[in-house]
Amino acid sequence: MAEYGIRFSKGFSAHEAIAMIEEDDFPHASADIILFPPNDGWDTDEDSGEEDAVSPDNLPSAQLRAPAEIQVPVEDDDSDDDNIPLARLVTQSKQVSKVSKTYNWTDGHISYESGIFESTNDTEYQEYQEEDPYSIFSKLFDENIFDILIEETNRYALSKNTNSRPVTVREMKSFVGILVLSGYVLYPRRKMFWEEDKDVHNPLVSDALSRDRFDYIMPVFHIADNNNLTPNDKSAKIRPLFTLLNQNFLKHAPHIEYHSVDEAMVPYFGRHGAKQFIKGKPIRWGYKLWVGCCQNGYINWFEPYQGVSTHITSKYKDIGVGPGVVLTYMDRLQSRWPE
Repeated sequence: MAEYGIRFSKGFSAHEAIAMIEEDDFPHASADIILFPPNDGWDTDEDSGEEDAVSPDNLPSAQLRAPAEIQVPVEDDDSDDDNIPLARLVTQSKQVSKVSKTYNWTDGHISYESGIFESTNDTEYQEYQEEDPYSIFSKLFDENIFDILIEETNRYALSKNTNSRPVTVREMKSFVGILVLSGYVLYPRRKMFWEEDKDVHNPLVSDALSRDRFDYIMPVFHIADNNNLTPNDKSAKIRPLFTLLNQNFLKHAPHIEYHSVDEAMVPYFGRHGAKQFIKGKPIRWGYKLWVGCCQNGYINWFEPYQGVSTHITSKYKDIGVGPGVVLTYMDRLQSRWPE
């Protein structure tokens, strides 16, 4: 029988189309993705990959978010499935594969034997329960971190021969606060925070730091001295921040018996030597972190994945990255609670 392609209607992005095809239960053996120009296709994407090495993990972010269609070859047998949307076929396939799986869930906590382990007494952490969110944040992102941010930012600005005055503590705290806020309040353009229109104006931002001052700090913002970067460390430019955060996380961590070490993904579509592409993950492009947590979800320690260059204790280098990360995390816990 002759084969021909069926084009499914647009309704998903290129990123979603790739995810559909790579699912193990995708109902077709092969498929083609038709990419449409992104909405902002007239803008140059500086983070795009090499043009002669196109693959899903180096497509520019604008193209990954652009509309796409999936075309699959099927036999000309007048099948009733020809006009069924692809998303519905994938959903039906998933439902069929899960029919045989049944679970009986109960609402409650997992029971376990506590043994002789003595966890942190709740009274020892009463002070944290009585503090406001900013106070808790200040314990983790403390003055030592801000001192480094200010020192390295002003050092880099001086190397660029900028004529502006040095960044102050208040300005740096306002700058970091705006960065945190921008992760929750999403605008198409950063400058909209300072616009006077009532539907976009944000007094928290405009009252804390002027737009011109923010635009000055942004390109010179630095965490490490470029003249003293550690070789072979892909995270060298932010390593001081990771080190201090890990120290503060452990300093204020609860003493709990059960821990977990797992991967976490930080979404990123740009170009960087440490960027990862992991099939089947909710976040498939970005930075991978090794994260050590308590059973209550508190992060004690994290380390960016860099392949064989991942920072683990030297004595564990010969056993591989995975086991080495777990044992390195255990060493961190023992340094905090040697008893």
